[in-house]
Amino acid sequence: MGKEKLKSNYWFDAEYDGIKLIESGISNPEELIENTIREKTELIPIEAVLGGKMHFGNIQVLSSEWLIAEFDDGHVQGRGIYEYTMNNNGELEFKLLNSIVPE
Repeated sequence: MGKEKLKSNYWFDAEYDGIKLIESGISNPEELIENTIREKTELIPIEAVLGGKMHFGNIQVLSSEWLIAEFDDGHVQGRGIYEYTMNNNGELEFKLLNSIVPE
């Protein structure tokens, strides 16, 4: 029986999906993507209520182009699918593609 590689993320393989980031000198693409979007709370499509502050919770990188993220402020919550790309300056850019938010 051979050794099996345990994966914490079924959808994202850094050696395949993250190859462009690795080739640009980033050793952990998934961590970089998650940490970068966490700083961009302006991408959350709903406003906080009752004095709360919106933040990202669970984030799952899905491929070399997309991720899904939960967000909430402790009172309202939602989920969004985001597209990400690396621009010519080596910075990650994100775009909200679709979301599920309270009506």
